[in-house]
Parts: sequence; structure tokens; C-alpha cells
Amino acid sequence: MGKKGGMLYLTVMTSTTMAVSARERSRHEALEYIRGSGGCSRSDLMRVLGLSRSGVAHLVGQLIESGDVLEAAHVGGLERRRRGRPSSVLTIRQSDALVVGIDFGHGHVSVALADMSGAIVGERTGYRNVDVDAQGAIGLSRALLGELREEHAAGRLLTQAVVGIPGPIDVRSRQVRSPTILSGWVGLFPDDVLSESLGLPVAVEHDTFLGAYGERLRGAGRGLDDFLYVKVSGGIGAGL
Repeated sequence: MGKKGGMLYLTVMTSTTMAVSARERSRHEALEYIRGSGGCSRSDLMRVLGLSRSGVAHLVGQLIESGDVLEAAHVGGLERRRRGRPSSVLTIRQSDALVVGIDFGHGHVSVALADMSGAIVGERTGYRNVDVDAQGAIGLSRALLGELREEHAAGRLLTQAVVGIPGPIDVRSRQVRSPTILSGWVGLFPDDVLSESLGLPVAVEHDTFLGAYGERLRGAGRGLDDFLYVKVSGGIGAGL
């Protein structure tokens, strides 16, 4: 669940790179906190992000203008009853759009759809020798996504896919190079190949990174500043 949660959350956040500016990092952290908390105040963002009042005001203004966030004086219909001016609450704007998470294991392919809050609305798993049959595995992911679309996504927009693969990707070239892991993928640029196959924007990451990210957002690492994630499967991987 951690890994898939990470993929879907990454998709919702559209976080396709680790090298983001301080401003973009604050934006992503703000969206992550608002989404995870179910609604928060501007004061909460000041405390969590370490920004000034004017910095938070500017950031919130951008999030509201982009349509990512709503601001109101209540949550779930319950007014916040305080003296003076009501404290405003920031929440994520809900959408009918869906996002896609794909997990390539060594011997399986799992595909899931989620709404913009990260809640899974459907998933499918198929089996293939992923290590040696890249095209077959990619074709299976497309077929599984087609089934999910037919069942859950009629008339709904799919915005992006985040994909986990069980092997390293060259950070600069975005190419699979290691001949000892995913031998059938060597020389491929999985971001481009999968985007063309699925007809969606795609971000590909090492599955161990996504596992750590998922646990931080939804699992055992939630609320922790530092932790170690270890995956023991067809191989052994770890993420800090």
C-alpha cells in the first residue's frame, strides 16, 4: 500500500522532479499538508512551512488562483465558532479527474486509478516476466488500464501516471542502463515509452523511492522527519 500510495500521491502532486526551486518546494509541501490534514489554517502553514505571514499569504493566493485550493470559514458544513472574524480553512479543490499509478514488479504489473484526494477507485494486476519482456509488460499495463477506464473512468479525465520500476534509472538521461536488473529494459527511456503507450504524461521512479514516499505520506513514516524504508522482494532495496 505504501508504494502504490506513493505513486498515486506523486501523481496528484504532479511532482516529476526532485530538483525544484524553493518556491515550488513550498507549493508542493503546502498542497501535501493541506491534503493530508483534511483542511488547515494559514497559521498552520506558517508553522509547518516556516514561512512568514506575508509569504503564506502570497503562496495561498497562488494556490487559490490556480484552482488547487479553496478557502472558506468552515469544514464539512461546521462553522468554526470563535470570537471576532472566523478563521478561514484551506482545503483541496475536489475534481472528477483521476490519476494513474502503475507498479512494475519483477513478475507482475499492477495498475490503479485514484481520485484527486488519493483514494483508490479501482485496481488490476496481471502477471508477466517484467525483467526480460519490457514491451510485453508495457502492453499489459496498457490493457489493465483500459479495463479500469471502461469500468471506472467513463467520461472522466485521466491527468497523469506515475510508474514504479524495480531497477535504477539514470538521473540525467532518464534511461535504463543496468544489464543485471531489468535486462529487457536496457536502453529504453521508460518515461517516453510509457507516455506514448498510455497516452498520458508519465513520471517514472525507482519503486523503492515510491515505497518510502508512500509510507511517509500514508503509512508508517507519517509524521516522522527521518526514517529508513527497506523493501525485500525479488531483490533488496532501501530508501532514506
